[in-house]
Amino acid sequence: MLCAALALLAIQPQQPFDFYGFGPYDPNIPKPESILGYGPGERHTTFAQQEEVIGRLAASAPDRIAVRRFGKSTEGRSLRIVAISSPKNMGRLDEIREANQRIANGEDPQGEVPAIIWINQCIHGDETASFESSMWLIYTLAASRSRFVENALENAVVIVNPSYNPDGHERFAVWFNSVAVGTPNRAAPEHSPPPAVQGRVNHYRFDLNRDRIAMSQVESVAEAAEYRRWNPHVYVDQHGEVSTYFFPPNPMAVNANIDRQRLHYWTEILGRATAHAFDQQGWTYFIRDTFDIYYAGYLDSWTALSGAIGMTHETDGGSNLVTTREDGTEVTLRDGMAKHFTSAISVVAESARQRSELVGSFARFKAKAADGSHAGKFARVVLSCSDPRPLLRLADQLDKQGIQYKWLQEPFEQLDAHDYWSDTVGKATFPRGSFVIDMAQPFGQLAKALLEPHSDFEPEFVKLMNQPELFDVREGGESGGFYDLTAWALPYAHSVHASWCESAPPVKTGPAPSVEKQTPSGGSVGWVIAYTDREDALGVMSLMRSGVRVRVATQTMRLDGNTVRPGEFIVLRGRNDSDAGQKIAAAADKFGLRVRPLDSGFPSAGRAGPGSDATAPLQSPKIALAFSGGYGGVWHLLETTLKLPFTPVANVGALDLSEFNTILLPSTGGASEDALRAWVSDGGNLILLGSRGGGFIIQASSKTMSRGLPGSLFRAEIDDKSALSFGRAGRPFAVPVSGRSLFSAEGAQVKLSAADGKATVLSGWTWPDTQAEAAGGAWVVRSRVGQGTVTLFLADPCERALWPGLQDLLVNAILFGGVE
Repeated sequence: MLCAALALLAIQPQQPFDFYGFGPYDPNIPKPESILGYGPGERHTTFAQQEEVIGRLAASAPDRIAVRRFGKSTEGRSLRIVAISSPKNMGRLDEIREANQRIANGEDPQGEVPAIIWINQCIHGDETASFESSMWLIYTLAASRSRFVENALENAVVIVNPSYNPDGHERFAVWFNSVAVGTPNRAAPEHSPPPAVQGRVNHYRFDLNRDRIAMSQVESVAEAAEYRRWNPHVYVDQHGEVSTYFFPPNPMAVNANIDRQRLHYWTEILGRATAHAFDQQGWTYFIRDTFDIYYAGYLDSWTALSGAIGMTHETDGGSNLVTTREDGTEVTLRDGMAKHFTSAISVVAESARQRSELVGSFARFKAKAADGSHAGKFARVVLSCSDPRPLLRLADQLDKQGIQYKWLQEPFEQLDAHDYWSDTVGKATFPRGSFVIDMAQPFGQLAKALLEPHSDFEPEFVKLMNQPELFDVREGGESGGFYDLTAWALPYAHSVHASWCESAPPVKTGPAPSVEKQTPSGGSVGWVIAYTDREDALGVMSLMRSGVRVRVATQTMRLDGNTVRPGEFIVLRGRNDSDAGQKIAAAADKFGLRVRPLDSGFPSAGRAGPGSDATAPLQSPKIALAFSGGYGGVWHLLETTLKLPFTPVANVGALDLSEFNTILLPSTGGASEDALRAWVSDGGNLILLGSRGGGFIIQASSKTMSRGLPGSLFRAEIDDKSALSFGRAGRPFAVPVSGRSLFSAEGAQVKLSAADGKATVLSGWTWPDTQAEAAGGAWVVRSRVGQGTVTLFLADPCERALWPGLQDLLVNAILFGGVE
């Protein structure tokens, strides 16, 4: 019995928790402290030390432990899991995994499958208790010869990821060990890590527990791929730190695609098992509060949408060796370790005891995914774009999710199509090259959660949010509110046309569309480069870095049969060296540019021609990025996605501004407004990311809504006279709004669409008065200051890498800084 086994760990309050309470132990397997040279919670363990512990444990128990390395972090540290089970199960581990894969595909397993429980640790690198407890957890499962542990492992395979975010943890742990003395005094340096060493985030300063939608970070992609190899039935994500321990059941809102009833059933069972163990220790905890499971980008929600019973566990104790609580008592790193250790053992034991029912529940969830019955009328999503490259980026994102799709090889019609961007319902014709995702697939619930324009909230939750006086939390109700975003639908995020359909008839499919690049030929006057995707802009910036002089059309030019549209690029032969054509051909091959010859500069209508003021010269961006505020998103975009050269700057105030023509400010901290104003006036291009209704150099007036929004999506429109609109002809797009503030429409380049005095909400939570109050609001304000330009984004378009369509606006803001 779980209670009886854990009762052996019951201790007097003044005594330390016993990490070795599941004896007897195999004496040939070394205890972690004998390898480390210190006991649990006495200091922070580095990655190399943890590697040594895991390696020694695995070498000592090869019949019970298997270590699998499945990737590397951004900084090159191994990403690995440790599989632990009975010798019998370990001997047929591949057979178990393959049988479970058949269940995950909605098929007959053709054999018995034990419960598979995944314990994830340290996704936030400075929430260190789970990083430390992982070593004692692995040791206990491998070395204990108690009937309690051995019985559990006869019916379970445990997967431990001891460090999801090794880079963030190492950054924090090395710094902490260099200054810590183990004092609870908050004035000590160990309680105030400088921003540069805060370990919550990974190398690019991304919160990895928000990245399971974008899948932008290598750690996320690698772990998700490994997850799909195992398809665990239970997934526990261990965090810290809260005032007292949290484990599910969760509060509302719960994402409807998870199967709320199933999740509530199992979190009640596993939660009670954990509570039992905590009660034996006299530890306090809380449930049904704070940590909802609505946003699809958490680990717990993503794994729950994938079929596991996904859970977040939050401990008190960790990061600091010792901290004083508000009541004067102290909580230590060791305390946090003990609670994570106990909760993990409790979940493993109860899952093993419930093996048959748990695996059956997983099988039923996956059967509904495979046959599409989980989705109701939401049977199919079809996406289209005149340029295939945005769709190819979306396809890459779905590949990382494990979601299946197909490409249309010929046009087809559906009579039950619901347009994402309007209220149109009925017949729709989808062109060749469209992108089709059917919900009848192994990860159907996840696909629906990521793609659907709306998700249902529980009726009780809606009442709670709008009439909180009807719910008394003290009398058994639930707390209300959102922990994170409420809108993220991928068609909106990528700014592509989309419809969802009530049926999924057969369609003719084939390979992905190719990018139809065109290399230059002829061109006595020069060449025109089409602009319909960010890759075209990146190709042009590459050309400018190689010395090619490029201009952009600001008006339509009709030149003896060659129509040049605003936003298209012009390379004039007479303004460039003789090798310009060769450089353009190389860029066309690399970036998929479509280049056509310009053999006449004579306007066949009007006066606009390449020799008139209908074009503007472009300058190669020399970018400085301030490493202040939330700089991680734009850093990652510039370095890994756009691959644009830039200089990171710690202190803009100390910068020689003359070295740069473009400055990106995630925040205005440390920046001298007077110095930047003078630099902009001389032709500089200043871009502020995440101004949220404020102003800097230019004063953008703001609109304030009466109640804040928890991350909702609105349809928006670009001023077609703005350079920000270049390359986006015919593409709709959405903007996220969080909080209460918007820019007012004055000076707006991007504003919220509205009809009948109400802003157009596309997705997410809104209040009854939101649409009227948001009407006339703006998301991007841009203004000339002297010879230069200032662009203010209401929110960072690079945040979490969630909004590829909005990143295109940033590319335009960088490239067209001096263009009106």
